[in-house]
Amino acid sequence: METFQNLTDSELISLLNQDSEAGFTEVYARYFDALLRHALKMTFGDPAAADLVHDVFANMWVKRHGLVASSPAALKYYLFTSVKNAVLNDRRNTQTFERNMADFVTFITTHAEPADQDLIDEQLRAAIEEEIQSLPDRMREVFLMRREEDMSLDEIAMQLNVSKHTVKSQLNTAAQRLWKKLSVYFLMLIIITLG
Repeated sequence: METFQNLTDSELISLLNQDSEAGFTEVYARYFDALLRHALKMTFGDPAAADLVHDVFANMWVKRHGLVASSPAALKYYLFTSVKNAVLNDRRNTQTFERNMADFVTFITTHAEPADQDLIDEQLRAAIEEEIQSLPDRMREVFLMRREEDMSLDEIAMQLNVSKHTVKSQLNTAAQRLWKKLSVYFLMLIIITLG
């Protein structure tokens, strides 16, 4: 391996053209650290920079037959330009991905309804009606007068000949009971809708 360290970059390109793995190993040993520093500067220290540099070396091996030693600095120029392009492409791809994800999230939260939204709505209505029917008779009556007939607390109190405080207490208790019974159902609906 000692003899490869003394070779010029042009000679290493010739070895790469001849499928020399030892020549590739020498290029890697000679340039990896400098290319990694270059990539880290461009990515502001992103640890993924090392992956980009490895990808550059992998691509160089794939394209080894097309490498030309047009100048003494051709290999160095090729590698540094490849790293710069890899970083810029990665940044562009990341920005495109993030923009697409943001657009998707915006679309989902503002426009999209689950395909089975009608079924979900119907199941929710059925669950609410079932829980309302399970309320004690007087509590259910007060709740339905408020909900379906849109009567005020005073109107309900007068019609049932009870105090306004009793009506309010009955409504609060009904709301608490319904919330306890339906909160798990609401949580499942949120998970299904967002999932």
